[in-house]
Amino acid sequence: MMAGAMVLTLASCNKDDLTKDFTSSETQQNGNAKIRFVHVAPDLAGVSVRFNDNSVVGDSIRYSEKSGYTDVAIGSSESNFMLDMIPVLDSVSPGGDVSFYTPNETGLISSYLQSNYMLQKDKFYTCFIVDSMLELPVLTPSYSGYSRIITDNYVTPGTDSLLVRFYNASHTAGMVDITFTNNNSGAITSISNVAYLQNPTFNTVTSGDYNIEVKKVGATLATANNINLETGKSYTFILRGIMNASGDKELKIDFVTNEN
Repeated sequence: MMAGAMVLTLASCNKDDLTKDFTSSETQQNGNAKIRFVHVAPDLAGVSVRFNDNSVVGDSIRYSEKSGYTDVAIGSSESNFMLDMIPVLDSVSPGGDVSFYTPNETGLISSYLQSNYMLQKDKFYTCFIVDSMLELPVLTPSYSGYSRIITDNYVTPGTDSLLVRFYNASHTAGMVDITFTNNNSGAITSISNVAYLQNPTFNTVTSGDYNIEVKKVGATLATANNINLETGKSYTFILRGIMNASGDKELKIDFVTNEN
């Protein structure tokens, strides 16, 4: 698509990055999976997400934005699922001789080959567009960042219950803890020692109005207050941003509702 682009296939297709839904020996299925995209890379502003050259999030998805679920035709092994995320051209200089991208890379960020049976029929997935451990993302053959896929499928909780999980998408925060305080009952649920990009697991809590805190060694990094969590639903809470930053890049707690 862009001359001189450096192409990189991510290691994030490995089994360790997914849950048990990944079964590389399974016979190829027909039908659809559903996937959505959450942009949590502060240093990567505009990203075009394409499935077989067709945009699935409009012109681009920007930092802190989320897409809805889109169908992915699993098909046969001859029709591979390719997910390409490409830095978006933001502007051109008045003379037309200099193009400005966000950031300065002009190449492929990641591709996923459906021939490895990564996605499963009738399942739901979230793809996080994330930062690397580097201060500034650079496309090189040794680079190993930019996206991770997790499954959104869950067993519906019981009466007056719901599910929460926590995804640490801040590469500067390191290991953190999160607490959910039910303002109606006073009950506190904690998830401790969550590493950057650690695959999240669901925790059962009761419905109600919640205050949420992310802490590091007892110090509060981010809060979200008066979040109404509803019976029977499932939520993924996300820490995004950069330690000690201000404005749009400061550490924040966000969340998405999962589908099944």
